[in-house]
Amino acid sequence: MAASSSNYKYQKCEEAIEMLLKGQEKENKDDRIMRNSMCMINGLVIADIRTNISTLSDLLDESEEDGGVIASEYMLEQLRINEDIQGDVKLLLDGTIDKMKKKREGILDSKLL
Repeated sequence: MAASSSNYKYQKCEEAIEMLLKGQEKENKDDRIMRNSMCMINGLVIADIRTNISTLSDLLDESEEDGGVIASEYMLEQLRINEDIQGDVKLLLDGTIDKMKKKREGILDSKLL
C-alpha cells in the first residue's frame, strides 16, 4: 500500500511539472515566432546586401576600376547600417514581447478573479 501511495504522489508531481512546462512552452512560443520572423527579415537584408555587393563589384570591374575595394567599403557600410537597424528592431521587439506578456498576465489575472 505504501508503494502505491508514493507512486500516486509521484504521478501528481509529474502532472504538475508537465502543466508548468506546457504553460512555459506556450508563453515562449509567441516570443520565438516573433524572434524567428525578425531573424528571417534580417537574413533577407543581409542577402540583399550581398547581392548589391556582387552587382557593384561586377559593374566596377567592367569599368576597369578597383571594384573589390569599393564593394568592400560598401559592404562594411551596409553591415553597420544593418547592425543599427537590428539594434532598433530588437528594442521594438523586446517592448512588444513585454506588452504581450503583460496582456497575457492581465487576462490570466482576470480569469482567476
